[in-house]
Parts: sequence; structure tokens; C-alpha cells
Amino acid sequence: MLEREGIDAKTVTDYPSLIELAKRYISDRDFATARETARRAIAADPARPEAYNLLGALLEMDHQRLEALKFYRAALDLDPTYKPAGANLDRATSWNKFGKIDMGPDGKEEPAEILGENKDEA
Repeated sequence: MLEREGIDAKTVTDYPSLIELAKRYISDRDFATARETARRAIAADPARPEAYNLLGALLEMDHQRLEALKFYRAALDLDPTYKPAGANLDRATSWNKFGKIDMGPDGKEEPAEILGENKDEA
């Protein structure tokens, strides 16, 4: 918990810290800032799939399904074995599959229905 609070949101530039910060914003339900932080993580290291999946999940939560699918696919292009993006893409493109959005390792799963709860924050 102390480590989580020790991240300086304004000066952090390394990929792991940006991912952790984005997840903190998600748990605080500050989805707009989480999206921006996930984008910063992609800029910091565009060769890692977790930030693409995270951004896809955030876009899906904001009812931007087609954009979300692009980011899930980008994550899988980088690492075809990255299970969270595979699960999200499979669920999001199937007519009969329901489930939770997978935020990745150590990330919380969010029900897809959360999308409309705080749209102003997203």
C-alpha cells in the first residue's frame, strides 16, 4: 500500500510505474486519467502488451468497442500468448460470451456492465 501511494503521478515516466498508476486510477474510478496514463505507458515502452490491453479495457468501459478491439489486437500482435488481451478480444467479439474485462496481471476484473455507471468520469 505504501509503495502504491509513493508513485509521483506528475513525474513518473517508467513503464511499470505508469501501469501501476493507471491501475490505481481505475480503482479510484478516475477512468479519464487512467486512459491518459495507459497512453503514457504505451509511449514509454510500445513493445509491451499490458498497456494496450489496459487501454482497450478502458475504452470498452467507455462504450468505444471498436477502438477497444484495436488495442486488444495490438496487444496480441506484440505477444500472441498474452492471455488477458486474448480473453478480452474473445469475449468482446462473441455474441454469446459474457464475463468480466481482464485488466491484466494483478489488475482487478471489472464487469462489462460498469460501462454506463460513471460515464462522466470515463
